[in-house]
Amino acid sequence: MAMRVNELIAIPGLDLEVVVGGDLERVIRWVHTTELADPTRYLQGGEVILTTGVWRDAGTTSAGFVAPLERSDVAALGYGLPQPDAVLPPDLIEACRAARLPLFTVPFDVPFIAVSRAFVDRVYGQREEALRERVLRNDRLAHAAGHGGGLNGILDVLGTRLRPWLLGRGRHVIAGSATPDDVACVCAARTALAQPQPVTANGWMAFAIVAVGRTEAHLVVSAGASGLNDDDRAAVDQALPFLGLELARLQVLRETERRLAAELVDLIMAGPAQARTTAARLATFGLDASAPLAAVVCECEDGDVGLDRLESALADIEVTSVAAVKTRELVAVVGWPGAESGLAAIAARLHERMEEPVGVGGLAADSSALRTAVVEARHACRFARLRRDAGWATHDQVGSHLLLLALQDEEVLAAFRRALLRPLEEHDARRRSRLVETLDRFLSSGCRWQETAGALHVHVNTLRHRLDRVEQLTGRDLSSMEDRVDLYIALRSRP
Repeated sequence: MAMRVNELIAIPGLDLEVVVGGDLERVIRWVHTTELADPTRYLQGGEVILTTGVWRDAGTTSAGFVAPLERSDVAALGYGLPQPDAVLPPDLIEACRAARLPLFTVPFDVPFIAVSRAFVDRVYGQREEALRERVLRNDRLAHAAGHGGGLNGILDVLGTRLRPWLLGRGRHVIAGSATPDDVACVCAARTALAQPQPVTANGWMAFAIVAVGRTEAHLVVSAGASGLNDDDRAAVDQALPFLGLELARLQVLRETERRLAAELVDLIMAGPAQARTTAARLATFGLDASAPLAAVVCECEDGDVGLDRLESALADIEVTSVAAVKTRELVAVVGWPGAESGLAAIAARLHERMEEPVGVGGLAADSSALRTAVVEARHACRFARLRRDAGWATHDQVGSHLLLLALQDEEVLAAFRRALLRPLEEHDARRRSRLVETLDRFLSSGCRWQETAGALHVHVNTLRHRLDRVEQLTGRDLSSMEDRVDLYIALRSRP
């Protein structure tokens, strides 16, 4: 069921006040909180954006903040007042008027989560009511779904005879209980589980549960030797929509958390400029920015499935954590009160569960050192991919100039790179020569003349002529180890 901007603003108790009007009949896709100066990568259009203006502290103007929101076609902007008597910044009002973007205030004593929850409750509450009308024959299921029983509450309605449990997309139990052998038995029918039809496996039957347009899980029940009778099948059919609704609700909340978690990783990698916002975002996930923190990186082909498994594994380890998908990487921040030496055991346990390369960075004393920890974890993960004996690694097992380069400020690296390589790049562009490639081949080979000439398919004399030209243009001496190192680092620092 759709919800419009004016309906959100009119919800009693939120006390939202429109300051800049506009198209208040817009349908809201989602309610999203952000303090990023440009959150467009996380937007699809139609969102209501909530912000407290932290981006102003980083030097972003109101016009600069509103412009990408206008381009992303957001539905409205909500500004959280920092004090009971605070007023909206005039320049923000003008920027929203110019962009024809509806703007409303969120009172000081109303948390953003209350606005998001009101939206979720209204939208999914309407869907729940529509579903309840269709399943009035089953009051117990409606009671379990409508009174916080959750997935386990719905499974309880099916009774112990069916021994119901839910198998998640990551092939692990997400509700109910099952033995490892039972899970392995059902998962063995991997190809059949990809189909919408019920799957029978060694006395179990698995039913696909579709939520948010895809199969989110399977309801697995004991079917015995003769299969399900009519009453049991009817009970399962009645339970499936409720399970799908609950999974959809959990998916919505999980997607919100994961979006915020992905933003957290970006804030961490932004370094000191976002230190305060990073600390605040860590607190929303129950992590203390002033306490020791560890970073974990895992490579994974399917980010969503991998994230499910990583979150489940971290929960089993009983650590406070937040995890996010970043391209083909899973990045997790973990609260770690123990000694740094204990992180090796965490890496080993996570690799055992994930069956993917896992890297752990050094222990950060607080959030200010998290960027370094994440970089270390990424390099440890790459190192782990090459290890055939373990599949996991910690930062102290990795020694590489690439790690040092990754920790440096990109502007500093760019200036260093330009100073050494620009003369060669400009010469190559003018003369269509290959001086940069020749230098790279020569240094990468360990300065072996014949090997480099062979790789470039040129005579050694031609190679000597090219390298002489490199020395003339750069003012460096390739017989000097110091100059060789400088040039090699400049080449390796290229994006």
